[in-house]
Amino acid sequence: MQKILRSTAFRLRRPSLFHNLERPGRASSLLFLPRRYVSAPAKPTLLSPKFTVTWLKALELKDKQPDPPIESPPKQSQLTPKRMTDSYSSYTLEFGKDEWLVDSYVNATGQLRLGAIFMDLDALAGVIAYRHAGPGYTIVTAAVDRISVLHPPTSFCDMELRGMVTWTSGRSSMEISLEVVANEDNKTILTCQFTMVALDPTTKKATAINPLIVETAEEKRVFARGEGKEVPCLFAGLEL
Repeated sequence: MQKILRSTAFRLRRPSLFHNLERPGRASSLLFLPRRYVSAPAKPTLLSPKFTVTWLKALELKDKQPDPPIESPPKQSQLTPKRMTDSYSSYTLEFGKDEWLVDSYVNATGQLRLGAIFMDLDALAGVIAYRHAGPGYTIVTAAVDRISVLHPPTSFCDMELRGMVTWTSGRSSMEISLEVVANEDNKTILTCQFTMVALDPTTKKATAINPLIVETAEEKRVFARGEGKEVPCLFAGLEL
């Protein structure tokens, strides 16, 4: 009984975690300083909310309405060969102009959250995939590989996310090469490849997409990466 009383007294004397955080003069007490929050950055990002109703409300409305007709992907004979540059897309994160945009990408130590960047890259890869394949498909991310952080960012300058389709299998999959470039010094922060797969929205099975036209020596060099051969630079020599 005496041991239990001593243990209880110790817990009563020991300051709690929140007590320590709230003590003035501690760095961690900054967590409790009043801050102003906004629902979204001043400049919309690739992942900014685009809906005007809640998810549950949307499900209720969907149950009350007939399903719209599903657009089918084109047949094999209707596929149109596309160039790499036909799918080229870019997006700029204007960190230098929008402090609230920075706030949504910063981690607890004040550094850039690469996870947030990869979420944007995934969204951009979807845009690029649809530009190459066209409508009528369900496109999913199958893999992300060959991630290379070349120049870790040291400041929040404007960054450009860009990429294009650089390889297709001849069937349902495509590889999208992406890079993040710091506009301040034009240094490539990171490069990576997303593998996307096109599905028939009705059968949910893989379906053929537009083949890729490979013309120049540089395009052949970049295309070779998808075949498993290493190449040093992502877009060097390509005319975008």
